[in-house]
Amino acid sequence: MIYYADLGDLGEEKFWIDYSYLPGHPGVHTLRNGDPGYPPEGPEIEILHVFHLDDSHPAAEQEVPLWMLRLFQKDEGLLEACASDWEDSRRKPAQEEPW
Repeated sequence: MIYYADLGDLGEEKFWIDYSYLPGHPGVHTLRNGDPGYPPEGPEIEILHVFHLDDSHPAAEQEVPLWMLRLFQKDEGLLEACASDWEDSRRKPAQEEPW
């Protein structure tokens, strides 16, 4: 997924984000047999790789260092964008087989 990050004084930069996403599920208050249910689980997002994309130098694409990856893991805007991208990919119709 392509993500534009605001880097403050450096301006906005373009990145390619590889991630894994598990949507979680709502909890159940009470089971059908009357037993207590279970709490909801929120989504789990793991940022796997982040590559800086430089449009002026396409060959200059490089993976960001570990310290920067940790910053991306805390970026709420990025986490919301990953969730939205995952939802959009689930809505796309399946490709027809070529044969």
